[in-house]
Amino acid sequence: MKSADIASAPASERISHQGRQRQDVSQRNEPSTPRTGESGKQGQPFNQASESGFDRPPQGQEYRVVNDHLVLVDTSKFRIVKVLGLLNNLTD
Repeated sequence: MKSADIASAPASERISHQGRQRQDVSQRNEPSTPRTGESGKQGQPFNQASESGFDRPPQGQEYRVVNDHLVLVDTSKFRIVKVLGLLNNLTD
C-alpha cells in the first residue's frame, strides 16, 4: 500500500497495514539493542587490550558484550548502566 493510498484508505485498512509493518519489523533476526537498566548478566566479559583505547571501568563496574553491543555493567546487580555502542564500530 503506497503512502498516498494509506491516507485515503478506511481506518480499518490503515490499522491492518500498520500491524503488518510492525510484524515485519519484529520478525527480523537482528539482535536487539540493550538498554540502560536491563540485565547485563548474559553478556560476555570484555577483556580490553591496552591498545583498545578504553579506560579501565569505574570501580564496581565492568565492560560486557550484550547482543554485539559494548555495555558498562554494575557488577553488584549486573544491570547495564551505560550502552557504549556496537562493538564493531568501537573497535575498528
